[in-house]
Amino acid sequence: MRYFGSDVVLADVPDEISLTFAIVGCRLNCSACFWQELRSAPTYELTDELFLKILQRYNGLVSCVLFYGGEWHPLELIRKLKLAHQLGFKTCLYTGLSRVKDSILKHLDYLKTGTYQEKLGGLSSPTTNQKFINVNSGEDLTAQFWQLAPEKRK
Repeated sequence: MRYFGSDVVLADVPDEISLTFAIVGCRLNCSACFWQELRSAPTYELTDELFLKILQRYNGLVSCVLFYGGEWHPLELIRKLKLAHQLGFKTCLYTGLSRVKDSILKHLDYLKTGTYQEKLGGLSSPTTNQKFINVNSGEDLTAQFWQLAPEKRK
């Protein structure tokens, strides 16, 4: 599994500080997707050893590991999700699909689904087609994103 890089974010998973991994290989080609610009960026192999090293560096500083994509590498993604859970992190996947395989879902705490459609907006738009779900409770948390970006409401 290859990735563009990792970062710490505060707003992509409600009430969590997330360590993100931008995974290479999405084939959805959603129009106006902000990941399009990364297609020509350098990429790196995300081995289990490197992944664990990064997680250990952020242990106690972040609460959730968030993958932007990766569902097209299900076995590798599942292995990474299990490693994150073993170290006490919550897990999240952002996907443009409408659903993911149950084999992946059972290792997630949070899931964002839905292609980005510019006319509907992303998670911060009340008209979005995207959903953000707490997998454990089944609660739809999408509306929490609208509060994060009131200037984008129309």
